[in-house]
Amino acid sequence: MSRSVLLLGFLLLVTFVTGGCARARTMVPVLTTRVAPLVQTPNVNSPEQGRATIVGRLVSAETGEPLAKTVVRLAEVYYASENRSPENGVYVLDNAFSPSATTDENGFFVFSNVEPRDYVIIVGDIYVKYIVISNPDGAPKVWTASPDQVTDLGEISVKW
Repeated sequence: MSRSVLLLGFLLLVTFVTGGCARARTMVPVLTTRVAPLVQTPNVNSPEQGRATIVGRLVSAETGEPLAKTVVRLAEVYYASENRSPENGVYVLDNAFSPSATTDENGFFVFSNVEPRDYVIIVGDIYVKYIVISNPDGAPKVWTASPDQVTDLGEISVKW
């Protein structure tokens, strides 16, 4: 009988201790980590025959946050010779006719049905504040939009 009493006492002690721990856990503040919300990428349709579509996303280089409601422009690249290397080209931004888009709340931009050619990306208003997206060496980065394809530029980090 003493074994039964000991076993019963032990079970009561375990129940009391585990019940007390459960209550203590609810009273102690719990550290939580911030989970970034899922970002909804824009729906992009295939371009019309012979045309191109360009998509990408702008984020702040300082914070990593998306740059919402930001103007993005495509400057056409023209080459001085058949050698189509960036060193032999010049980019031209025509304020009236060059393709333009505005980023959504998640920083995404889409240029639908543009002429397939080489482009340089310009962010912002050319009359107020703008940035030419460049390679690490400082030269403007040239992207090629191919006919009948969607060109994804990926995430572009901008010091804005």
